[in-house]
Amino acid sequence: MTATSMELWGPFIIALVIAAALTPVAIVIAPKIGAMDIPKDERRVHKKPMPRFGGMAIYAGIMISLAISSVEEEEFIALMVGCTMIYILGVIDDLKDLKPLVKLIGQIICAVTVFSMGIRIEFITNYFGPGNMMFGDVA
Repeated sequence: MTATSMELWGPFIIALVIAAALTPVAIVIAPKIGAMDIPKDERRVHKKPMPRFGGMAIYAGIMISLAISSVEEEEFIALMVGCTMIYILGVIDDLKDLKPLVKLIGQIICAVTVFSMGIRIEFITNYFGPGNMMFGDVA
């Protein structure tokens, strides 16, 4: 599954427009469902309560874009499953403030699920030097 950069612009624009359109909706919904970050210590950057539900807009943009683009390909279905699992974990964290260990375990479960569906990271582009960092076959 290789795509040229031109083939990626369409799905990117679709996801961008949907996420931008839904961000104001997320801002309105967040206080109604209790997904607000209240600054209560010195670690917080902001000084007033901020909505923590922006992931909804990003998730919707990505999922709709993937569904429109190529839902029949197995890799895209695995990506959609992984995105959905991470999104659900994020919503639970926004509402319940999960402990870091619980969140890490949830993220590991999400990663193992996507890995078991065939998604692999085979290389990471080295932006600071020549070439890519290749991982090869792990399985």
